[in-house]
Amino acid sequence: ASEYHTYYSNVTGLGYGTPVFFEGYRIGQIETITPGYKQTKLDFKVSYSVLKVWKIPNDSVAQINSAGLLADMSINIKGGEATVYFKPNANIPGQPPADLFAQLAGVSENITDITEEKIKPMLDMLYERLDSITLQIDSGLPGIMGNVEASTNELNQLMKTANQILSGENTENIDAFIANLAKLSDQMQLSVTELDKSLSNINGLVSDARGLISADDSDMAQLLKTASKTMLALSNKLDSITNEIESASMNLNEATNLIRKNPSSLIFSSDPEVMDDDL
Repeated sequence: ASEYHTYYSNVTGLGYGTPVFFEGYRIGQIETITPGYKQTKLDFKVSYSVLKVWKIPNDSVAQINSAGLLADMSINIKGGEATVYFKPNANIPGQPPADLFAQLAGVSENITDITEEKIKPMLDMLYERLDSITLQIDSGLPGIMGNVEASTNELNQLMKTANQILSGENTENIDAFIANLAKLSDQMQLSVTELDKSLSNINGLVSDARGLISADDSDMAQLLKTASKTMLALSNKLDSITNEIESASMNLNEATNLIRKNPSSLIFSSDPEVMDDDL
């Protein structure tokens, strides 16, 4: 560690081990406090050790400081902007602690600035908004009350209409209508039941018809088989007749061609009855 010194006229709250900060960052602590006279004035030489690698610009000052009203005292070195640094065992100029009342005055000024710049404009804006809302309510309230009154009148009229509808005579009519609906519902239920029975009967008839047609031992099945055999035999006969007709047609065509070539063949035979050898 490197050692530095600072002179103060009052060292209240300082002692061995009191922390030393550089712009709020702790870099060391107080080692000794030695009183000394300069002419007739008593000063106190405060020696403190600092991290050896820490460089302190030579335009810095060491001020006695307190983080709060009830906090312990400390030394805070306010760093300068110089590029030349104090050498070890150098004397760093000191500053007394800030006056409490001056600090309070500064805080008061800050509060005043905040009040003037932030709180007051916000309150003014809030007042304007509330005033605007109040005016809107005042201007819209008569219309709202009118709508409420109109709605109340309509509700009263609706209640009167409902009372008229629910009068004794209308109530009897409604009861009769409901009774008729109940009867109609019963009749529809009976109709649905009868319809179900009819559908069941139709299904039975369809099943019987299918059985009549599909069963091998039924009359209908035998009739269909006989008809099938008859149609097959008839088809065979028709094929034979068709073949005969086709053969006759071919013979007729051949005879026609012969007649066209030799019409006398109709009168004279093509083969002579007396051969040349018989002459």
